[in-house]
Amino acid sequence: MWSEAVRMLDAAERINQQFFRLQDQQHSAGVWEPPVDIYETEQTWNVVVALPGVPSDRIRYRLDGDCLDIAAERSIPNECSQGAIRRKEVPHGRFVRRLRFRLPPQEISHARLQDGCLLLVLRKPNT
Repeated sequence: MWSEAVRMLDAAERINQQFFRLQDQQHSAGVWEPPVDIYETEQTWNVVVALPGVPSDRIRYRLDGDCLDIAAERSIPNECSQGAIRRKEVPHGRFVRRLRFRLPPQEISHARLQDGCLLLVLRKPNT
């Protein structure tokens, strides 16, 4: 029963991250957070960020101590920018996502955008 409750809370959190969130009081624009998976090996953290429809020239990432900052912007396609919105489930606009690691990664050793997902390979310290 407890494991089912934890699974449901995890699912609810993932769904919550897919929708718009308001920035703090300083900003009036909505922001969104893409879903992120992190896979750990002995030598690396492999970070997969779902960014369908985001061109590579609009994606920025950097290491800042023990944090990985990822920023991007998804625009509404030109064909969809005219007319009334009847349903809007896919978030658009700018986002910034900060992921914290228990040990600071040494570097981003590999980055690739493929099939709408950004893969970042972070090398662990002393490996």
